[in-house]
Amino acid sequence: MMSIDEIMERQDVPVIAGDEQGRITWANDAFVQAFGWSREELMGASIIVIMPAYMHDAHTLGFSRFLATAAGRVLAQPLALPVRHRSGHESQATHLIVAEHRAGRWRFAATIVPAEPPAQGAADASAQR
Repeated sequence: MMSIDEIMERQDVPVIAGDEQGRITWANDAFVQAFGWSREELMGASIIVIMPAYMHDAHTLGFSRFLATAAGRVLAQPLALPVRHRSGHESQATHLIVAEHRAGRWRFAATIVPAEPPAQGAADASAQR
């Protein structure tokens, strides 16, 4: 399994990282480009900003359970889940989430690979904004 630092070095896939408070601490260029968020919008925001609203409660419950028990049900395995784009629409993506406990704190990172790359026209329209 890759370490969080190794995952954060990746530039070939969208990567996002967060802390044990559920705040986003980092996103790579591929994440920003794939999902339309700016780094300014992401940094310090709750990770649920990139999730559809109907997933917020389940995420909060699972995240709290993990912090209390350190037993993860979804870590280090590919998960087909939706991701919310800056525009508000959602799409399917493969998430691979890892956690590390270092210096008394939990850190998290995930690759979030879109199921289908955006259509060329969508990428062109996004670049023009």
